[in-house]
Amino acid sequence: MATTEIINFNKNPNWYCANIHAGLFLTVDFKGNLQVAPCVLFNNPQTVNEETDSDQSIFNNSFLEEIRQNHKQTNQLSGTCKRCDPVLCNGTGPANRSSANLAYVKDQLLYDQPGPKLLSLQLSTLCNLACTTCGPTFSSKWRSLGKKFPRVVSSIHEDKIRSALRNINFQNLETVHILGGEPFLDSIHEVVLEELMRYGKNITIRYDTNATQFPSPYTIKLWKMFKLVIVKFSIDGIGESFEYLRWPAKWKSVEQNILDMVRLLPSNVMFGLRPAIGFLNLHLVKTIRDWYEKNIPTNREGDPTEFEYNGVYGVFSGNFITPEFKQELDQIYDSTDPIHQVLPRVINTTPQNLVQIKKQLEKIDELRGIDYKIGLPHIVKYLNV
Repeated sequence: MATTEIINFNKNPNWYCANIHAGLFLTVDFKGNLQVAPCVLFNNPQTVNEETDSDQSIFNNSFLEEIRQNHKQTNQLSGTCKRCDPVLCNGTGPANRSSANLAYVKDQLLYDQPGPKLLSLQLSTLCNLACTTCGPTFSSKWRSLGKKFPRVVSSIHEDKIRSALRNINFQNLETVHILGGEPFLDSIHEVVLEELMRYGKNITIRYDTNATQFPSPYTIKLWKMFKLVIVKFSIDGIGESFEYLRWPAKWKSVEQNILDMVRLLPSNVMFGLRPAIGFLNLHLVKTIRDWYEKNIPTNREGDPTEFEYNGVYGVFSGNFITPEFKQELDQIYDSTDPIHQVLPRVINTTPQNLVQIKKQLEKIDELRGIDYKIGLPHIVKYLNV
């Protein structure tokens, strides 16, 4: 029986994370081994030992239990939750933690859960794109471009994930988040749906997709067994900028595929846009929003399409804009615009940061045979360093 702590608060405490106690992230390493963590932002997923962990639920393994007990006893985030540093997070961000808290925490903090409320899965890196803000870790297309990139297992074996899922208590499961690679290129997500469909009336399935692939007839059949399906399109620009950022996808083909999905998919499917927003495309967000408001503001049942402000980490983060860059953005977006969710509060960009961005783009361009100056002309003046 789950237990909770009674607590009165107007917002969730900045040290609390529902993902630690009610979340489960399953992913796969380069050798095809299953790895586990509380959430997708956790820095060091643990490889599951098939010999010692096979007889217990992965949700209750010693690695996760130690994290939960430490969090409960200390009222602090673990040192491995670096992206959720409580000094930087006041209970409303980052999005991964705040969305879990808002979804699952009401007037009590969740502890000692029998199973997950949120299950996140990244079980395949099979992908047909080499996106600018991605890399060889999450894309087989990226790995095909470089001789130095490792040749690795792109997808977990079906038996491994079936065995893992069958030992987990899913009575309280509400949300399943499926990431890639490109999930619609691989059938492993259908294996997950098969294992979960007996709980389907209570579950919302969320996908991140590059929108190049139309879901298979079998996927669509399985979706009808679930409460809701939300398909989020990773669209970082329109036209030439999209084709640079999501190379080698072609905008017209992707646009038509999106429109066909909105027109043809079952009525329990809703949609969202989830651009990866950072230094490269902050100028472009208005254009993306204009396109979505014109073309897919809702599904065919009238349910609204969500626009998510998903900040980029690493070298292309929006944290590296200059004061001049910010002034230009202020001419495009007013002070109430939601884009400020992914803009830095204080600008500390150095010339070295800009040099790093330029060198990384030049390296990417050499591998892909394209030119950022053509695809992203709005950033050229900031990289003349």
